[in-house]
Amino acid sequence: MDQGRTRGKLVHCRAGDLILWDSRLVHCNSPATAIEERRPNEPVDLLRIAVYVSMGPTAFVHSQTLDEFR
Repeated sequence: MDQGRTRGKLVHCRAGDLILWDSRLVHCNSPATAIEERRPNEPVDLLRIAVYVSMGPTAFVHSQTLDEFR
């Protein structure tokens, strides 16, 4: 396409922000940027959480599958 010249854009978010993304767009993931040094066996604070949701018309779902979800 452009011989690798396209650069990604880091989306900066704050606690409580919500990002809704159209999965048809080109996208990727990157490591969290706020990891501090820690001692062995020390718990790691949650830096982020992601939930992947796929939605579509119920007309495309078999009735048996709908019954299982209800």
